[in-house]
Amino acid sequence: MNDSKDPSEIPAAGAYPPPRPPRPRLAKTSEVPPTQHADGNPVGIVLPGRPESMQFSHPPAPFTPESAEPQPPPAPSDPEPHLRRRRRSHRPKVEDYDRKHERPPASTAGGLWILAAAILLILISGLVAGAFFYGQRHAARPLAGSPTRPGVSSPGTTTEATVPPPAVPDTTVSDEVMQAISDAFGLARTGELEKAHDLFIKIQGENPAVHGLLHQIAKLEFRLHRQLEALQFIDRAVRDGETTSQALLLKGQILATQGAFPTAYVAYEQAAMADPSDPYVFFYWAEALRIEGRPRQAAAKLDEAHRRSIQQTDTFIIQIKWLLARIESDEGETLKSEIETHLADPDPSGDWLLAAAALALQENRAEDAAPLLDRARVALQPAFYNFCISDKFFDIYRGNAAVGKRLTP
Repeated sequence: MNDSKDPSEIPAAGAYPPPRPPRPRLAKTSEVPPTQHADGNPVGIVLPGRPESMQFSHPPAPFTPESAEPQPPPAPSDPEPHLRRRRRSHRPKVEDYDRKHERPPASTAGGLWILAAAILLILISGLVAGAFFYGQRHAARPLAGSPTRPGVSSPGTTTEATVPPPAVPDTTVSDEVMQAISDAFGLARTGELEKAHDLFIKIQGENPAVHGLLHQIAKLEFRLHRQLEALQFIDRAVRDGETTSQALLLKGQILATQGAFPTAYVAYEQAAMADPSDPYVFFYWAEALRIEGRPRQAAAKLDEAHRRSIQQTDTFIIQIKWLLARIESDEGETLKSEIETHLADPDPSGDWLLAAAALALQENRAEDAAPLLDRARVALQPAFYNFCISDKFFDIYRGNAAVGKRLTP
């Protein structure tokens, strides 16, 4: 390849720019005077090609001869706001921390402690008062039909006279009225139900402010087999706010004896909502379920009653009914192992002896049930034994020759 250039492209003499003079030696950075930059450019000169942010704003220092005394360099002025480069610290200041966590004044803290103590005292007082009134209400309430309080053993069957609880007296009731109420209870206790009913009617008409009388009249109407009148008095008692839970409980019992089970269950549910701690609501609710032929649901209600029971006699009766309901619901195989465990005890309790006898009768083993019934009669008091064998479970076996006499109260 020919590297020669065309003569026309060679510039004429004198067309080249004059040669650049040699660049002076640059001094070291430490030797550069404050009026000169490291690149040799004086301070304050606007350099072409540089942006405005990179120009030098300090004017050159005046020249001083060597003989003159050296002057300190002028203090640099504050840089432009857009040239400031300050690092912000994210550490919290001590004064800010103290300001956020400063303690309240002593007077405020003392007031808060006093307020907290007052609230705690009120809560404790409420708990104590609630426990007291609960104990007063449920201290001695045996089941109706139990040996300690004979009466309605199950819906549809009645035994001896029920002793009604005393009515809640009004503070304005005179002593004469209280004596008349006591006489009415005495007549009911001795079985003179009609006279007791008429006396309660008279007292209630003359003293409508005395709460509890309508409920007592409804109970007497029920025992006199006037169920329609009993329901009417119950409705009046509920409207007037008299013992709502017990009135609805009695309403459920009456409806169950009439076979109106759906309506009876509604009454039991309302009674349970009015007083969720009452075990008798769940007990009679279970009895109605057993009569209708729903023993599995009855066992669940009896379990609810057992958890709410506080009387030993009530707990025993609920236990017997619970075992019979489980046998009726075809849980015999599951229950058999539990019965054998209890019978292995040298002195088994009467409730498990009765359960073993009931299971033997259900399996058509009357000969095995007879000695179990004899042992249960010995283990239990006569009143408890007669009450237990009066259950509807044993009705179909009373005609059996092997156990008929043993099932007769």
